[in-house]
Amino acid sequence: MKRAIALVVLVCVMLSSCANETTKSPFSETPDSIIDEVRACWVTYSELDFDDKSKSGFENGINSLFKTAKDNGLNTLFVHVISHFDAYYNSKILPMSKYVAGKRGGKLDYDPLSIMCQTARKYGLKIHAWINPFRIMMSTNIDSLDKSDPAVQLLKTADASVCDEGAYLVPSSEKAQNIMLSAIREVVDNYDIDGVHFDDYFYPTTDEKFDKIQFSNYKGGLPLADYRRAAVDSFVSATYRIVKSKSKELKFGISPQANVKKNRDELYADVEKWCQTDGYIDYIMPQLYFGFEDPRTDFKFENILKTWQSIAQKCELQIGLGLYRAGEKIDSYGVKSDEWVQHSDIIARQIRVVRSAKLKGFAIFSCTSLIDKKTETENMRKEILS
Repeated sequence: MKRAIALVVLVCVMLSSCANETTKSPFSETPDSIIDEVRACWVTYSELDFDDKSKSGFENGINSLFKTAKDNGLNTLFVHVISHFDAYYNSKILPMSKYVAGKRGGKLDYDPLSIMCQTARKYGLKIHAWINPFRIMMSTNIDSLDKSDPAVQLLKTADASVCDEGAYLVPSSEKAQNIMLSAIREVVDNYDIDGVHFDDYFYPTTDEKFDKIQFSNYKGGLPLADYRRAAVDSFVSATYRIVKSKSKELKFGISPQANVKKNRDELYADVEKWCQTDGYIDYIMPQLYFGFEDPRTDFKFENILKTWQSIAQKCELQIGLGLYRAGEKIDSYGVKSDEWVQHSDIIARQIRVVRSAKLKGFAIFSCTSLIDKKTETENMRKEILS
């Protein structure tokens, strides 16, 4: 009898063990010390441009990308939902993006963002709506836009403008700001997201002609540079209020360029103010796409990190890491370096530095680099799970 009872107990234990094995998360081994760490990657508009534009094609593509992120120890995604005054969701304000629909303003029988939100939850990932608020197109050929496109009407007025970088909304235009704020509210109110995310697209030019009409009508007395910074400040704080009006748990953050001076003087993005004043952002995520051996002392990874640590006083500091650089020689802007060719553990070491500094987390640019940069990615993954 005792032997029979013992056999039953043993079978129950084995069945329980099997059940636990089949339901066990592939990342149950993640150390408790980093459970709350943000481990993110960006999913760009070009990565959402799948050859198969059908619902099943989009679902398969998204499933593959998001699974790749999960399999490499990441827990958060920044996905493009507005990249070129367009929408990756069923919008009443903006045309559907050509990257998901095949052509700008095309029709779909599904909602891409809904699928992305559902797939993120399937893998236990957080998802933030990545928005480029002012960019319309990276070409000056505005005649390629359909006459019914809402961008065309804005380009006929002073609310949008064309410069060498392409066509952009004018950040100091009240009408342009209101349209984009309405689109942001549309996303926040209707989708199961965890936050809103901007990168470094603000003013595209320092050319005085870009917003000449707005500035000529301005009577406040600020010089042009301060006037432009005030316009961007206003938009950022308004976005923060929209995000928080939905839920205090939703996050709003910005990923600016690493160069603080360039942000301020060329993009008119006063990142220092946002980091040191309540009511602008929850986190800052500078794009520190530099190695440890950068020939410019100020931009060596650990040095530029210290610069941002000194700035981020009233917000979380997270770091953008350039996995896309792995295996590539750098020869641009007067900088030459073979560091990313000679080493395949740069991202892993940078994660180690971020953790040693007790920062909130990091993000990888970008999702497909997790596939393309195999050796660097594997070293990164080992570090994440160490």
